[in-house]
Amino acid sequence: MKKNYVLKIKLSIVLTLFVIVVKAQLVSNYYTFSQSNGSMTPLVGGNVLGNITNDDNAFNNIAFPTGFVFNYNGNLYTTFSVNPNGYIQLGASNPIQSSNVISTGNTNNVIAALNQDLIGQPGAVLSWQVQGSGLNEVMIIEWSNYNMWRNAAGSNVPGVNVSLNFQIQLYKTLNKIQIVYGTMAVDSFPFYPTAEVGLRGSAITDFNIRKVTTTWLPSATGLVNTDNCVLSQTVTPTSGVTYTWTRTTVNADNIEQAMVDNISIFPNPSKRNIKLSISDCKFEKLVIKMYNVAGKQVYSSEDTSVYGVFSREISTKGFKKGVYFIKFESGEYATVHRVVLQ
Repeated sequence: MKKNYVLKIKLSIVLTLFVIVVKAQLVSNYYTFSQSNGSMTPLVGGNVLGNITNDDNAFNNIAFPTGFVFNYNGNLYTTFSVNPNGYIQLGASNPIQSSNVISTGNTNNVIAALNQDLIGQPGAVLSWQVQGSGLNEVMIIEWSNYNMWRNAAGSNVPGVNVSLNFQIQLYKTLNKIQIVYGTMAVDSFPFYPTAEVGLRGSAITDFNIRKVTTTWLPSATGLVNTDNCVLSQTVTPTSGVTYTWTRTTVNADNIEQAMVDNISIFPNPSKRNIKLSISDCKFEKLVIKMYNVAGKQVYSSEDTSVYGVFSREISTKGFKKGVYFIKFESGEYATVHRVVLQ
């Protein structure tokens, strides 16, 4: 009995340490960038946020659909906010900043597709929609037929014959971010604007952005957070230009953190079965164990040659309500996640 008691104390300490310890990530090295030429498929029947009257009024704290959890920069998010000025922010927030959201201000965890001082106009629609199902879901936020403000003789006026169409796409299982541009029409205003495009992490010093001077494909890597993209009548992204940020390839040195970052557990809290998913798996062996708060193991599974996408559903039939810990092990690496059964 004494031996078992000691083991339970040790297990409780280990679980507590795993739950508390969080390693900081930087978008500058967390994501790998690529660019290509594809196509943008406009949304049909999306959830409408903004329209002709939309200017700086943001749409805050939108909940992802049940089961959709997005891993951004090593943190799991279930809510997001959309700012009409060409960007979104992950988490419960109030992104009121208009332009230069990456290089100025206090708005963090940002994905900017075309951060400029944008405005709605006749025919404009700002909307979002989830496509696919299960582990293949992708969240799409779309700006359709948006305009931008111009400065003329010290006064702001809407652009003439401007039509900006683009999407931010969040791939649930792959933890991939894509910005896809559609038809982009910009007027011949003598003073062309610039836009900020890319990612901002948890601080103004953490960024992964693009720089454009003469062409959007290929674009260049932004070296300072003030680097931006020229947007003029002659320098615009052609329809189909796609920017992609994917999780940096996992290797032996960061496999433990990869386990933490790529794991999704839902629903949590749960009133029934618990669904586990892990993206970007590269494990020779994966062991999953579940413990109650007393340290008693109530579930165990073992899989070999786990690569790509892994999913598992744990039946909680007969489990008492309360707090549980799910431990993921691969070799010498392990991480523990807290779940609640209601």
